[in-house]
Amino acid sequence: MLQKMISRQLDDFKHSGGFTEGLTRERVSVQAMQSHEQGAPMCPLCGKPMIRRTIKRGTRAGQQFWGCSAYPDCQGTRDS
Repeated sequence: MLQKMISRQLDDFKHSGGFTEGLTRERVSVQAMQSHEQGAPMCPLCGKPMIRRTIKRGTRAGQQFWGCSAYPDCQGTRDS
């Protein structure tokens, strides 16, 4: 019985992912929805929608910019 439960949980994990994957999926979908609502530009490198991001370090810390939603595969950016 225990083996059956473990096997079922493993199958569920393979198809749906774990807790962290679910959080990441939700965060990405909310960012994409916000970008669409804000009239986000398309990435000049790959053509995917961009997401408004905030610079965290350096002399421009706190300023916002548009970053590609496909980051880190695409590193396209635009100033806001």
